[in-house]
Amino acid sequence: QALSDLTVELPAAVAALPSATPDAQLAAARMLPFAFAKRHGVLVLGSEDGKARVIARPDATPLAISEVRRFVGGPLRLAVV
Repeated sequence: QALSDLTVELPAAVAALPSATPDAQLAAARMLPFAFAKRHGVLVLGSEDGKARVIARPDATPLAISEVRRFVGGPLRLAVV
């Protein structure tokens, strides 16, 4: 019976959690692994207007950029430096 009580209370507890904002998601993306950033020449600088600000070397591959986008979980504002 305790398990059924937990099952009933869990959705209410989950619903009470604040939803992650785009800025919160991008804050997590600032933790892009150093080895990946160095190897692929990409760096997440922060967020602006709900988009991750990313700089990349000219030799960064589209695959690396798409992986950063997947990691960030949202759109990017990309600048090649």
